[in-house]
Amino acid sequence: MNLRSYMHVCTALISADLMVFKQLVVGKAIDVGIWVILTLIVMGYIVTPMFGLSDDFGVFQVGGLLAAVGMFEMYGNIVEFVGDITGDCSLGYRFTLPIPSWLALMCKAAYYFIIYGILTLIMLPLCKLCL
Repeated sequence: MNLRSYMHVCTALISADLMVFKQLVVGKAIDVGIWVILTLIVMGYIVTPMFGLSDDFGVFQVGGLLAAVGMFEMYGNIVEFVGDITGDCSLGYRFTLPIPSWLALMCKAAYYFIIYGILTLIMLPLCKLCL
């Protein structure tokens, strides 16, 4: 098979995963939004003045929040991925497709990256409003 057909299958796999994520995005955005707003309010307006930190500490805190959201999302995805491998193995379907097995796993990794990017883009305006 050529590269074009590989990419067609890979984009179909990612779009199928994104259809499932579309049902969860509002709940995840609300959860992330509440956590980001509360963390920035507490750190920016309560902790920072109490410890005499610079006013620019909020920008540093936003960087940490971006990384933390990615880590929390990644942890949940890893648990789901390992549970899928040891459990019902719905991931096995991907290995029956006419693409190399490494590409099937890379499609799943690309999906996780897209999810993190979406949550980060949702979080950035909230961070800007709180600072």
